[in-house]
Parts: sequence; structure tokens; C-alpha cells
Amino acid sequence: MRERFAVRLEDLLAVVEGCEQDARQTRYATWGELEAYCHRVASSVGLACLEVFGYSAPRARDHAAELGLGMQLVNIVRDVGEDARRGRIYLPAAELERHGAREADCLAGRTSGELAACLASVARRARGHLGAAGPLLECIEPESAACPAALQAAYRRLLRRMAGDGFRVLERRYRLSAADRLSVLARALRARRRARAR
Repeated sequence: MRERFAVRLEDLLAVVEGCEQDARQTRYATWGELEAYCHRVASSVGLACLEVFGYSAPRARDHAAELGLGMQLVNIVRDVGEDARRGRIYLPAAELERHGAREADCLAGRTSGELAACLASVARRARGHLGAAGPLLECIEPESAACPAALQAAYRRLLRRMAGDGFRVLERRYRLSAADRLSVLARALRARRRARAR
């Protein structure tokens, strides 16, 4: 498959490196450190998929990387409670400190205003990356547009749901409802129709 679709070996190796990193690292000090990890475990997957989707402009790779980064940050916000129960905290220590949030609260499952503020900050960053990925749909083959369109819509909706509920991620796991999923599907199909019409 790699030869057929010209998937870059560097992208596949980055995914392997990210999985290895996940096996040994449970804390991240800075945004730079976390984003390097996110690139390995998420953006590189998108970059590999991009070669299968087909694209017309080199900038498509930048947009695909942004989509992966935004999605992984949403996952990190959503999974704070689950990760903490496994002894993992992906929120950068510098970001926790900036908001006066404590790692101990995450590990103990205690929601605080400071932690909610930290999560809101991470969510804003995720939203920015998802927005930067928007032009991806203009760069890829029309038949492939539905997949990234669905991902963008689903993760944006998930962000809105968490924000609207005050980021109570230590108390509950957020999922899209059946109505949400139908809306995401409709948006993806519209995106594909628009791409075909270009």
C-alpha cells in the first residue's frame, strides 16, 4: 500500500515513535513538547491518509497536520479524567501552572475552576488548529472530501458540547449524540458535493 499510494515512510515512522513515546512518557512540560507528541500520534496519521486521499497542492500537508493536531488536543481535553486514572496527564505543566490548576486535582478527580480555565485554554488552541485545517477540503480530491469534513465537524461539535457543560471531563465522558452524528454526516456529504462541483 505504501508504494501504491506513495505514503511517506517518515510519516509512518513518526506514528511508531509516537506510540513508543506514549509507552514511556506520562507528563509534558511545555506546549512545544506536547505538540511534538501530537504530531507523531495524530498529524502523521493524517499525513499518511492524505497520500491515499490524493491532493493537488503541497499546502495540503500543512492543513492535514493542523487537523491532526486539533483533533488530538480535543481528545486530550475529553480524556483528562480517563488518562488521570491511568496516571497520565497530557496537559502541559506550564499551562496548568499558568491557570493555577493542580496536577493533584486531576489525579484525584477533583474539578476546579482553575482546571476548567486551563481546559478552556486548551480547547481554544484546539479550535484554532481545526480552523487552520479548513482549507484542506479545497486541496484534496473531491471523492475524499467527506472524511476530513466529517472529522472537522465532529470535533468542533464535541468541543462545543464540552465548553457548554463547563468541561466536566473528570465527571463524565463526552460523546456525540445520534442527532449530532447525523448532522456531521450531512455536513460531510455537503462538503463532498461542493468539492465535486469545483
